[in-house]
Amino acid sequence: MTFNRVHRLTVLAIMVALDVLLTPLFRIEGMAFMSSVVNIIAGTFMTPLYAATMALIVAVIRILTQAGVASV
Repeated sequence: MTFNRVHRLTVLAIMVALDVLLTPLFRIEGMAFMSSVVNIIAGTFMTPLYAATMALIVAVIRILTQAGVASV
């Protein structure tokens, strides 16, 4: 049971890092941002609770680093 939780938290940390790094770099034209794609993948491979936690963590990281603000 503990191994499963540690495994999921490790995958969650990797998915958060990928989401933060890939979203500014890639965008599927005419579709959702890469962040939405990563959230769907997280919801599929892990439970929706982990996917919601991942989305919240990524949102806080973007707010704190101002990565979500487009500069003109």
